[in-house]
Amino acid sequence: MTYLYEHSGKVFYSIAAIDKTIRKEEIEKLKQIINKEWLPLENSFNEFGDDTAYKIEIVFDWLVAHEWKLELVIADFKIFKVEHQHLFTP
Repeated sequence: MTYLYEHSGKVFYSIAAIDKTIRKEEIEKLKQIINKEWLPLENSFNEFGDDTAYKIEIVFDWLVAHEWKLELVIADFKIFKVEHQHLFTP
């Protein structure tokens, strides 16, 4: 699940960064979505005892802080999707 959450963070980053501006409202909304939708989905935890779904937020924040190029994020996600097709429905 960790890799799925990492790449979900990249997808959310891509959506927020598509207009070349990531607004505070987008970050706040992502945190709400993680808490409401992602945390209840399953019960995996990292080595520190934190719910693994927080990886979405961690990756998103890291990409924002390092101003990643959108093209790199999308290309990386495409590779992940091909390698893990079983995680995606048509």
